[in-house]
Amino acid sequence: MIEFVEVQRVKDLLRRFAWRGARLVIDSRSFSLVDLREMRPWLIKPNQGEISEYLGCEITDVEQVAAAAEQLWRAGIENVIVSMGEQGALLACDEGVFTAEAPTVEVCSTDCGRERIRTAVAYGSVACMTRGTRPPNPP
Repeated sequence: MIEFVEVQRVKDLLRRFAWRGARLVIDSRSFSLVDLREMRPWLIKPNQGEISEYLGCEITDVEQVAAAAEQLWRAGIENVIVSMGEQGALLACDEGVFTAEAPTVEVCSTDCGRERIRTAVAYGSVACMTRGTRPPNPP
């Protein structure tokens, strides 16, 4: 999570954009459910873990994801897309709740664990040296 002061600045900026007609799209753990309700984004895209955090309970199956996404939609978020890994994704919107299955694919990004962890640590280290919320440059 980014610091409270920075979150407040970002929320204020996003609200100004929304007041001018911008559609807010948020994919961030840096905002709480209260923040999302205040900002009323046009779209959020949490994964199953993030939606569990937002609602304070473990969301484990598609029916629970659907109920949770619909709850967020009823709270004023126009489009709630929840990614569910190999189970696909779910959308709650004013037209209803819809699911899409993920295709079976050959996974390539998990073949080299040693290199992935080295890269992750390198990016994490650079991120710690970067002010604000900008993504770090490649190490």
